[in-house]
Amino acid sequence: MFTFLHVADLELDVPIKGVLGEAMPESIASAVRDASLNAWDDVVATAIERRVAFVLVAGGVHEGAARGTRGQLRFRAGLARLDAAGIRTFIAAGRGDQPEDAWVVSGPLPELVHRFEPSPGGDGTAERVAFEANGDPVVVYGLGDSRHAPVAGLAGRFPKSATKGFSIGLMHAGVDTDETAVEDAGQVAIADLLERKIDYWALGASRVHQVWHADGPWVVAPGSTQARSPQALDRGPHGAVLVAVAGGRATGPELLPTDRIRFESVTVDVSELTTVAELLDRLQEAGDPAANDDRSLIMRATLVGSGPLHERLRDPANRGEVLDALRPRRVNEPFVWWDRVEWRLQPALDLDEVRKGHDFLADLLATARGNATGAAWKSGLPKLPADVARQLDTAPATSEPDIIARALGLALDELTEGYA
Repeated sequence: MFTFLHVADLELDVPIKGVLGEAMPESIASAVRDASLNAWDDVVATAIERRVAFVLVAGGVHEGAARGTRGQLRFRAGLARLDAAGIRTFIAAGRGDQPEDAWVVSGPLPELVHRFEPSPGGDGTAERVAFEANGDPVVVYGLGDSRHAPVAGLAGRFPKSATKGFSIGLMHAGVDTDETAVEDAGQVAIADLLERKIDYWALGASRVHQVWHADGPWVVAPGSTQARSPQALDRGPHGAVLVAVAGGRATGPELLPTDRIRFESVTVDVSELTTVAELLDRLQEAGDPAANDDRSLIMRATLVGSGPLHERLRDPANRGEVLDALRPRRVNEPFVWWDRVEWRLQPALDLDEVRKGHDFLADLLATARGNATGAAWKSGLPKLPADVARQLDTAPATSEPDIIARALGLALDELTEGYA
């Protein structure tokens, strides 16, 4: 029996995106900058602590031109620690790991590290490395990518015939139905993978952990070791996949968190709350590191509903005080940083009754209820001044599907001030 660790998409020293950073203490900003590097350190520490036989790195170590000296040095230091612990490392580079110019940090890799190089023209067969892990035969087939190599037919470069021992296919590619895929990475079809005599497909190029096929063979992407943004796809745990092999068969992969900072979001209905203190308690309860593997958290909140708090929190100054009260005066580990609070509160109106009227509010609700997709939203543009119409000549961003509801909430809040 033996175990191995499967990681991908480290993106070392690539900045975290989408965090506002307003009034963020330097200690938290530093932790955000170092999160990807520290996550790699945790991968190495986990491998050593678990005494795995080897580590598979399915590409995405760096991100093209974003690679830097810090990331390269940290990666090599981790490889050296694994080598010193007697742990093999296999690296299948991704497209972003194949820059035109040489890496800033060059030199030979540690003895137990094998980096699969791209084949000439990028269309050759996968390279084969055979060895023993705790006395069991293992074969790793790796495909090194390059920036100018074709990405089609990747599965066809792996063997169709069975081999002695547990076989692994390692490459920085994703599954072609993955909506969380990393951009510019190769993609393969599950059916093509199943045709090959591989026991475990170690893939990458997916932002989240995926098990695409269970046993016979396993098709797995571990996701990134550290989330890169507050987007919905990046929320929740990120880490490395631990796999145990006994009798030539792998058991279900186990995701071991390595992320240092976790992004989460919470929606709170304030309708039943009567005081700001209750609201703060509700939010702080949602942002509990203990419920998130004791990871530091970057939180976002959306407040909805109507009720006694609406009038008090209508004032932007009062809203600012809520966010200020959530943010820590002293920073401890793990920390909780509230990045933003979105206010979707509405006055306590009976919207059904308003719709029965013949005034401006009734017309506003009817307009908002109409079709806000496709070209229908443009129907009102000719009635607007020319300079305004030009500014609205493109549709609302598809990343904001509720933009009409949000705009309606703001309009109702302004138009009913003093009447709610």
